[in-house]
Amino acid sequence: MQAEQLPNVLDATRPAALPPAVVKILGAGLPEGAAFELQFSGEPPITVGRGSVQFRVSAHSARAVSAVKSLDEIRIAEAYMSEELDIEGDLLAAFNLRNSLADRHLLAYLWSTYGQQLFQGEAANDEKSISQHYDAEGLHLLFLDSQYRCYSHGYFEREDESLESAIERKLSTAFTTAAIQPGMRVLDIGAGWGAFAEFAGQRGAHVTSLTISKESEDFCNGLIRRQGLPCQVVREHFLLIHLACLAAFWVGVSPVAVAACIALYAARMFGVTAGYHRYFSHRSFKTSRAFQFVLGWLGAAATQKGPLWWAANHRHHHATSDTEEDAHSPRHGFWWSHVGWFLCMKFHATNYRLIPDLARFRELRFLNKCDVLPPLALALSVVTGAGWMLRQCVPVLHTSPLQMLVWGYLVNTALLYHGTFVVNSLAHVIGRRRFETKDDSKNSFLIALVTFGEGWHNNHHFMPSSERQGVFWWELDITHYVLKALSWFHLAWDLKQPPQHIYTLADAARQPEA
Repeated sequence: MQAEQLPNVLDATRPAALPPAVVKILGAGLPEGAAFELQFSGEPPITVGRGSVQFRVSAHSARAVSAVKSLDEIRIAEAYMSEELDIEGDLLAAFNLRNSLADRHLLAYLWSTYGQQLFQGEAANDEKSISQHYDAEGLHLLFLDSQYRCYSHGYFEREDESLESAIERKLSTAFTTAAIQPGMRVLDIGAGWGAFAEFAGQRGAHVTSLTISKESEDFCNGLIRRQGLPCQVVREHFLLIHLACLAAFWVGVSPVAVAACIALYAARMFGVTAGYHRYFSHRSFKTSRAFQFVLGWLGAAATQKGPLWWAANHRHHHATSDTEEDAHSPRHGFWWSHVGWFLCMKFHATNYRLIPDLARFRELRFLNKCDVLPPLALALSVVTGAGWMLRQCVPVLHTSPLQMLVWGYLVNTALLYHGTFVVNSLAHVIGRRRFETKDDSKNSFLIALVTFGEGWHNNHHFMPSSERQGVFWWELDITHYVLKALSWFHLAWDLKQPPQHIYTLADAARQPEA
C-alpha cells in the first residue's frame, strides 16, 4: 500500500520522530554491524543501528506509527497484516527484532514476572505463558491458511500454488503415508488449530489430539462439535513434563542428581508394579490397611493417576485382553496402546463397578480423587528438601534445587512413563510365548529388566493371581524379591505363588526367552 493512497492520515501524529529510548531498544535487537531504516510517511527516514541497512519499515497510518512506538508485537503485527505497515528487504533480519518487542513498563514487567506467579500460582502462570502462543484474540489465524488453519509448512508443487492447496496436500500425504483407515484410532501430538483432526476426522479416523493450551483446546472442541467429528482434544501436562526435561541442558548434571533420578525411578516403579499392579489390580498378596495406603501413595507418586483408576482399567484389560474392547491393545496401534489411551478422555473416569473391594476404603477414594498430591509432594521435597539442603550443607556435591527437580522428578517421571507403558505397547508384540492364552502376551527379559519383573507378561496372563511373575529363578523379578523381603518384616504376607502344575507345563514348553 502506497503512502499517497492515505492522504493526511498522519496529521494527528506529527512530528512522528521516535523517542530515543525506543530507538535504543530497537537497535539493541540488531546483530553487530546491521541496521534498518524506519520511514514514516512525510518524514525523513530514521536509521536504527550501525552498519549496512538490511531492511526498511514504512508506516502509512497513525495506528502503524503508534504501534511501532509502543514496541508491542501484537499491535505491530496487526498493522502489518492490515497493510498499514510494510517491510522491504531482508524479512528474516526484520523478524530478529521480535526479541526487542515487549512491554517495557516497569509495573507491567514486575506483575508478569513475579506478581502472577505469586498470586495465581506457578502452574496457572505457566499455563498462561504457554497459551499466549495461541491466543491474542485470534491474531495468529491471520497468518494461517484459510481452510485448515495449519501453521506448519505446506507441500508445494508449483511456485504459484496457493497455501491452502499445499496444506491440503501435506495433510493428505501424512494421512496416506501413515495408512490411516476409517475407524482407526490416531494420536495427534500437538492439536494446534485442529488441522489434522479436521482432515482425518472428516475421513472417519478417530483422532485424539493433545495440547498444552486452553485456547487450543477450546477452539478444537468447538470445531469438533460443529462438524460432528469422531475426535477429541485433551489438554494434559504429560507433554509439559517431557518438554521440561530439556531444562537439563541449562541446570546441568551431577552424580547426586543422577543418583536421585535412579533411586526415585526404582521406588516409584515398585509403587506401580507391587502396589498398583500386583496388589490393587490382582490382590496377589495381603498387607495391612496402613501399608496399603503407603503402596497407593507410592504408586500415585509415579504421576500415573490414582490407584482405583489404575486397578479398574487393568482389570478391564484382563477381561478383554487384545479384543476390540481392550483399551490399550497394540492391535489398535503402537502409539495408541503406548500413550494414546492413557490421555484419552473416554478412559479418564474411574469405573468403580470393577473395584468394589477397594472402593470401600475412604482413604483410597481420597487418594484416587487427589492423585496429584503425591507427585506434587515429591517434587517439592526434591526441590526444597534434598536440593536446598544439599546445596547448603554439602556444596561439594555441586547440585541445586532446580537440578534436583529436573533430574529427581521430571526426567525420571518421563522415563517412568515409558518404562511402564512398554508393557502395554510391546509386551504383547515382542518376546516368546511359553503358555497358550487367549491374547498375544509374550515374555521379554528386556521389558522385565526396566519394569522390575513385569516383562514376564505371558506368564502373568496365564496365572494373573500369582504374585511371582518370573516362574524360574533366572527370570528376573525384582518386585517379587522386594515383596519377599517385606514379608520377613510382616509388611506383606500370603504371597501367592505359581501353582505346581505350571512348572510341569513350563518344563514341557521350555525354550530360551527373548
